[in-house]
Amino acid sequence: MILIIYGPTASGKTSLAAEIARRFGSYVISADSMQVYRGMDVGTAKPGATDLKLCRHFLLDRCNLAERFSAGDFVHECLAILAENNTSLPVVAGGTGLYLYSLINGIHDFPPIPERLKLMVSEMTMTELSTELLKADPVTSARISAHDRKRQERALSIILHTGRKYSSWIHSDEKTVLRQKYLMINLTIPRDELYNKIKFRVESMFSNGWVEEVRNLLEHYPEDSYGFRQAIGYREICRHLRGLIDLKQLKDLIKQKTCAYAKRQLTWFNKFPHGVLTDNRQPGETLKKVESLCREFQSGKI
Repeated sequence: MILIIYGPTASGKTSLAAEIARRFGSYVISADSMQVYRGMDVGTAKPGATDLKLCRHFLLDRCNLAERFSAGDFVHECLAILAENNTSLPVVAGGTGLYLYSLINGIHDFPPIPERLKLMVSEMTMTELSTELLKADPVTSARISAHDRKRQERALSIILHTGRKYSSWIHSDEKTVLRQKYLMINLTIPRDELYNKIKFRVESMFSNGWVEEVRNLLEHYPEDSYGFRQAIGYREICRHLRGLIDLKQLKDLIKQKTCAYAKRQLTWFNKFPHGVLTDNRQPGETLKKVESLCREFQSGKI
């Protein structure tokens, strides 16, 4: 039996997950596509010392900024962690909808792509990438937006590595999927309050040294490294450090982008209609409610 806690950024997932894991003697697996990167601590709102002391956490600091960590990687590593660490109620918590959707609905077992091939495809122009994908697999080319570079790169890499059309993999019934029973908790906060929390948290991140964190990372990684390219705020701070944007503009832009990201997350979470909607304006009450639901879940009442 597994507990899955999800919700938009700043909804309170991290602390709730850690406390529930502590009460059930279990652990937390992070389902956050940015917290897997080492050194990206402040701007990704990684669990702090208090939460980390409550229980074990997995899939934090898994990669360096030059590496990629896909939804498929998440599913395989999450399932391995669950198999190797058998406790009463492991907690999977995060806001990356694709990770959670892939865990629940399954992923196709694509073979690992060699880094040299990933690099070669990543160096193609968008025109070259789209042209090669269209020639290799017209069905997949029609399904993927012409502006979605990430998905085009992945599809073409798989085709070049396996010699098999990406669409033939997608239409296959062979999938790796979570087999255990799970309870999903969907944390919510009214939209206006959520946006206010996001804006406050962005200010706190700057107070806690976000700019300095990025400056230190740039000493080891170029700003076009994979982690920088994916995370809201990091690329913008790189621009600030190059003198292209002032501090006020920087903060306003990050707040705007983070609120827009939260809106996209809410759209993703509509894919999980069976999640128990839980208002988290009063975290103490939420904790009591979720603990009670977990006890009922374990006893088979829900």
